[in-house]
Amino acid sequence: MMTPASREPIIIADAGPLLRLAAAGLLAMLPRLNRRIVLVDRIEDELVGDRTKPFATEIQNWMEGEGAALLRVPTVIGEGIRSLRARERSPEEDARLKASLRNSGELALREFVDFWRPDESSSAVVLYEDRRVPGLFLEVDYPVTLMTTRAFART
Repeated sequence: MMTPASREPIIIADAGPLLRLAAAGLLAMLPRLNRRIVLVDRIEDELVGDRTKPFATEIQNWMEGEGAALLRVPTVIGEGIRSLRARERSPEEDARLKASLRNSGELALREFVDFWRPDESSSAVVLYEDRRVPGLFLEVDYPVTLMTTRAFART
């Protein structure tokens, strides 16, 4: 999935980090770190799926400018939600879709964490704001550095 050139990626674990960086005008600092940015599909949709949300346009423009430096990770969770959204739904399916959207970013991230392995002995930086994120990385068998956006911006 990743190459040796993408060592020590920055995993965006929830929507909070990119929202905060966009609000502070700091999105442009991410490419300067010369690391691959990893974004799972459900978190991407939370950020830019509704263009009326704050900073959605800025984040979308930033993503388009990143090119290959941004790894957009498709997940089964994301594909299921896209499939449900793309067709007519019964009231029961609408209720299921609404319920599944609540934790879909966390579930997609968990799916990614369960299958991804860094190249060689590299580690990953995990940027987060959601207090549940550190728990997702408790049992991984590779080194990670967990950082809130505030701590990341200070480094």
